[in-house]
Amino acid sequence: MTEDEIAERLRAGGLKLAFDTNAIEADSRRDAVCDSVSRWNARLAERSLALVSLVVCAVVHHEKVFHLKRRFRGTFKPSVIIDGLKKKGLITEPYDAQHAMATGAWLGERYPIANDWYRAKKERTLRSVGLDPSKVAAPGTGQGCGATVDWLIIGHARAEGCVLVSDDTGPEFAGLVERVKLETLEAALLKLVSESS
Repeated sequence: MTEDEIAERLRAGGLKLAFDTNAIEADSRRDAVCDSVSRWNARLAERSLALVSLVVCAVVHHEKVFHLKRRFRGTFKPSVIIDGLKKKGLITEPYDAQHAMATGAWLGERYPIANDWYRAKKERTLRSVGLDPSKVAAPGTGQGCGATVDWLIIGHARAEGCVLVSDDTGPEFAGLVERVKLETLEAALLKLVSESS
């Protein structure tokens, strides 16, 4: 999504933005985006338009909690995380049966044959260790390779009608139209807030 496209969606209000792990991990930038959305929401409210919602899928939330738990070992307090997200206007949404159905259906359309799914997992595994799948003859079908949580995060965003805030360029994201880079969102919000001042 371009800066102009996301700015237009923000102008109209009622937009739901879902943060991918890489965007939620960019602490100061994420907080600045949340603050800008809060200021923008005040302007939307003045015009009686629906507000912009900020969400975090529970799958992303678990990754952030895991990283914080490792970082702060003995001083880790889950309540601090939950309170911090709420203060910034971020709502954690569950990944439930409806999301599982939508994700399974989407993946079934994208990989209609088992071998396609196995190949995608194998190629992703090879790329994750720095190998180019087109240049490496790795044995095995890929059936035993793990699937990435990116597919769950994308599935949640699709099912909820969110624009996913993500800088990830992996092949899992190919064809996901409703996606904006964090930098693009920052620029669009800065532009909107300054235009309305």
